[in-house]
Amino acid sequence: MRNAFPRKAFTLIELLVVIAIIAILIALLVPAVQKVRDAAARTQCVNNLKQIALGMHGFHDANKKFPYGQFAGYANNSTEPTPPAPSTHACFAWPVSILPYVDQAPLYAAITSWCVANPGTATYSAPAAINGNILAVYVCPADASTPQTGPEGFQTNYLGCNGA
Repeated sequence: MRNAFPRKAFTLIELLVVIAIIAILIALLVPAVQKVRDAAARTQCVNNLKQIALGMHGFHDANKKFPYGQFAGYANNSTEPTPPAPSTHACFAWPVSILPYVDQAPLYAAITSWCVANPGTATYSAPAAINGNILAVYVCPADASTPQTGPEGFQTNYLGCNGA
């Protein structure tokens, strides 16, 4: 015998079962999404290192040497001639030296023009438009800390050798 009143809605039990199934599926999906996100961040870090290495080699091709870890301190204690600099007191470490080779030529031009206008002044006293930059190529997205600018200029997650 057929029911005279056809059912028009779900019962509470059916609704709770559907919600539980959806919750389980979401719980299974979240770790997978996080793994994909982590893998993308690691891939971006590797790409940043590749860009920095290409920038180093671009500098080497133009200057017949790799950039200094720290311009003034190492250059003064070296028998090698100092690399080209906008002023005799400029202190360009490798992150600044390779800027033109990592698609940051306008920032490099701003730094060098500021150094020419302010000879003998440390680059970290430059205005925020020059010194307050966070460059994506120097920051690894897999690093949980937030990139910051400090009194010494823009920050990097990557290190270079600073002498012997």
